[in-house]
Amino acid sequence: MPTTWIQLQHNESAASVASLFGVPELNTLANRLQEYLSALSSGTRQGKLLVGPGEYTGTQATGTVAISSGSGSITATINGIATAVTWATSDTATGAALAAAINASTSSLVKDFVTATAASGTVTITAIAKDASGDAITLSASGAGATASGATLTGSLAKAASGTLTISSGSGAVGGTIGGTSVTVTWATSDTASAAALATAINANTTVNKWVVATSALGVCTVTALVKGAIGNNVTLVASGTGVSASAARLAGGLDVSYTTFNRS
Repeated sequence: MPTTWIQLQHNESAASVASLFGVPELNTLANRLQEYLSALSSGTRQGKLLVGPGEYTGTQATGTVAISSGSGSITATINGIATAVTWATSDTATGAALAAAINASTSSLVKDFVTATAASGTVTITAIAKDASGDAITLSASGAGATASGATLTGSLAKAASGTLTISSGSGAVGGTIGGTSVTVTWATSDTASAAALATAINANTTVNKWVVATSALGVCTVTALVKGAIGNNVTLVASGTGVSASAARLAGGLDVSYTTFNRS
């Protein structure tokens, strides 16, 4: 039977996705999708719809929980949901038990997002989705001898777009307009301190923080798209204020996973 893949790229949290689409009834799911697409079309929600022939073969994000000389309770927390087992026999056996427990989870924030395997005391957690959404799945480990590979899964190959607002000998109101929304702070103390204040202001802006996150260092405020992929390259960036310059008119460097390879029957 011929197949077509449909993918939504968005900046919703895992919990929001589960709430929106974690329904068993086909009619309800279809209605939810229709409402979501209407919201994308109207601009109420932000995202990107991708459609292609065949079976999509993107790259899945992964992460690990390594157990070394473990003891007591060993826990992996995925998307805020803790799954625990008691260390027994060996690190290898405990890793296998933890992977089995993750795969047996009834939480939609786990079972709908990841699968787990184990080898030699290392549990590998793999996103079900073959796209950048896997990089947003959170991961932590707790218990004696348990270590997570990072705060989120990684490796989907998609890249987030970014840009900079550089403050050099600034004065007065400094900042920029991001995606059409102006965010400024009053220059104070130094360029470095003012860039840090600007990053804080961007992250606190309830319009802008739906699209981007900001960091700063040495007078440079770096603005990074929340949604990985080329969609972030559409976010406009304009500097404002004395001594402020933007890296470009838009964020740049956003890269989608390749959508050119398909499994065909």
